[in-house]
Amino acid sequence: MVGFAGGSVIYVAGDRLVARVAARRARRERASRNITSRRGGDAPGAGGAFAVGALLDGIPEAVAIGLSVKFGGTIPWAVVVAIALSNISEGRAGSVAMRRAGRSPRSILALWGAVATIAVVTGVVGAGALAGVSIAMLAIIVSVAAGALLAMVCNAMIPQAFEEDHWATGLSAATGFLVAFVLNHVS
Repeated sequence: MVGFAGGSVIYVAGDRLVARVAARRARRERASRNITSRRGGDAPGAGGAFAVGALLDGIPEAVAIGLSVKFGGTIPWAVVVAIALSNISEGRAGSVAMRRAGRSPRSILALWGAVATIAVVTGVVGAGALAGVSIAMLAIIVSVAAGALLAMVCNAMIPQAFEEDHWATGLSAATGFLVAFVLNHVS
């Protein structure tokens, strides 16, 4: 419970920080009358919420993969593929929002590259540092990711999905939960 609550608070605080920085940047750009503000695009930095969520979610995922490699001796390819597939929609949504805000494809790729690099480095370092940690501590680390992910989904992904594809949002979310529920009880 502590990890889950902490993850959600950390995500919301990070999201607010990104929004404040983006708002300051938008005010400066409006003052200089740049092209983005004249055409009425999204706020610069839009999509940053997805990057914060990806980072808070990706670090514990990477640590879990690192621990699996350390203790299991092999890369858990099914887990790696599942995590990669689940992050595609998150990355796409954030990238679309950032592109609409006028960010260049190069800056968007650099941001996602930085998030991926931080997650990988943290996974390698974390797996080494957490090798002797109790199962309870590992559960807290994973629950931080879960709390951050749920807060990000509620604050960023669902509202954007609802705006983009109104009718299918609830159905898609319900289907995802149903599939996860069935897979959890079948395996």
